[in-house]
Amino acid sequence: MATISLTQFFKAPPEQVFKALGTHAALGKMARPLQVKRIRDSADPHHVDGLGSVRLISLLPALPSQFGLQERITAYEPNSLIEYEVVDSPLVRHHRGTMRFTEQADGTRLDYDIEMDLKLPVAGEIASQLALQGLKAGLSRGLAAAARELEQA
Repeated sequence: MATISLTQFFKAPPEQVFKALGTHAALGKMARPLQVKRIRDSADPHHVDGLGSVRLISLLPALPSQFGLQERITAYEPNSLIEYEVVDSPLVRHHRGTMRFTEQADGTRLDYDIEMDLKLPVAGEIASQLALQGLKAGLSRGLAAAARELEQA
């Protein structure tokens, strides 16, 4: 199974960082060019992107939903934790992401871990690693931009 880990520091308290990054729309902004859309709300009306919510991720907005990837939020603790997993995908056997927000003396540390295994009969591990490296590059840029925005706010 392929894995990646990212760490980003924010000069802002966890509440502010979580508010900026803890929604499906925020993930879409960070992971461009991917399109992210919430397709099922959480049962908690105060956190519609929280536990049990589902988002559709696709490369192009015009593609039908069967070409996208659905992720369900499996753990949600405001200001500290978001975990998600792929619900159903023709290409992905396993995909889990964990975002941990930790208060530091002068801000917040975000540790973002993702693991993935594609359903490819040949070279699945290599393809998984390549896909995750591309995702890591995009997320790294998005997280750095979010850190700069929060610092200027």
